[in-house]
Amino acid sequence: MARASYVYGKSTGNYGLTGSLYPIDVSGELYNDPNAHTNMLGRDESERRHQIRVNASYRGPWGLMASTFIRWWSGQRYNRFVNSDDVDVDLEQGDWDVLAEARGSRGLPDQFLVDLRLEKAFALGDVRRVRLSADFFNLFNANTVTNVWWISSNPDIEFGSPRDIRPPRQVRFNVVLDF
Repeated sequence: MARASYVYGKSTGNYGLTGSLYPIDVSGELYNDPNAHTNMLGRDESERRHQIRVNASYRGPWGLMASTFIRWWSGQRYNRFVNSDDVDVDLEQGDWDVLAEARGSRGLPDQFLVDLRLEKAFALGDVRRVRLSADFFNLFNANTVTNVWWISSNPDIEFGSPRDIRPPRQVRFNVVLDF
């Protein structure tokens, strides 16, 4: 059994879907402050332009079952910010992060992950059975950067340096009793 899908996504504008990478207070007076409009039009930070997913399962000899989930997707978007306090600019509204380039103008690395499950079932009489399995998450131990420092005005932090990376390979062993 196999199933595959491809998704093309394009999200542009001046307001994010998640706001996770942008420290602008969208609940307050966003559109009354001209600083909030600087470079605000662009690609959304949660946009992943291309996504491919493949699920496959194979029942092999001796009742061995192998399943995989393969994913590849474009990296998230980000851009450079300058903090008013870092550059000694006193704004009336206080400390403020200003977009220093068009929104979403930079991209994080693409992501590629492979998960795998191996399973074998053993009969215990007519009704019961035991299933032993092993799940391998991030099989090839991809350590792709998933977030970076986007403030470029802070002398203590290097702009674009990694903040987060993909968690390492994990293996989980399972014992299931069906009755």
